[in-house]
Amino acid sequence: MWMSSRYLVFLLICPWPGFISSPGDLSTAQAGGIFRPIAMKQCTKCKKILPLSEFYKKRAAKDGLCPSCKECAAKTSREYYQAYSSKEKTRVNKYRLSHKEEIKRRKQKHNQSHKAEISEYQRKYWQTNKVRLKEYRRKYLLGLSSIVKIKNARYKRKWGQDHKAELTIYRRKWGRVHPEAERAKSRRRQARKRVAQYGGIVEIFDDKEIFERDGWICGICGKKVSKALEHPNPRSASLDHIIPLSRGGNHIRINVQLAHLGCNRKKQAHRNGQLRLLG
Repeated sequence: MWMSSRYLVFLLICPWPGFISSPGDLSTAQAGGIFRPIAMKQCTKCKKILPLSEFYKKRAAKDGLCPSCKECAAKTSREYYQAYSSKEKTRVNKYRLSHKEEIKRRKQKHNQSHKAEISEYQRKYWQTNKVRLKEYRRKYLLGLSSIVKIKNARYKRKWGQDHKAELTIYRRKWGRVHPEAERAKSRRRQARKRVAQYGGIVEIFDDKEIFERDGWICGICGKKVSKALEHPNPRSASLDHIIPLSRGGNHIRINVQLAHLGCNRKKQAHRNGQLRLLG
């Protein structure tokens, strides 16, 4: 063994080119009969003699490496941050504010040149921390639910204004494919308008939910309503408000019933029946 000014270089018997970084490789190397040098360096902090791979690179240093090993450097960094955390945060925030564009460019350049590595790291991190990340996201969205709702509403409104023609065409096509759902949506919209005009409460529910609840029996004439018949057949199913919205009724489950379309039209805005008792 001989000592240089900056490295400890060991001559070991090695059957292949390269460095030996673990003591277990020594017996393998001796059997090969070929001498290969291993460059190592002593850490200035812990005084351990370690391979060069255990040291960070440093251009300013004469040998191009940090004087302390990676483990000691990390420990020093943690101690410094704990001792000067407030001062360090102020410095970092000041730097970020004054170098916004530069930091943005560096990040973009790094992301473009390391796309595959970043994607693989994110995938592995998600797989390892899936439960914790889902819980964090749930709590985060719960805390900012009102802000998120406002932002979503603004985005939808803006998107609707920018794509008005395409949205109208899409809605018409959807309505033709799903006529029952379109009529149910139209009834809910009309109910909201009437309740806003006359006052009252609006509940969100599906028409079929009410039809199934009433057993497909008309609440006005008491006869069976056919599931096969569709609007505008007078014997088809329709939703009737027991107390009409124009007379102060609410669009709620206990104030609606199944009725033939013809019966519903004949009744018009007259009150017929009592509110249902739901248990």
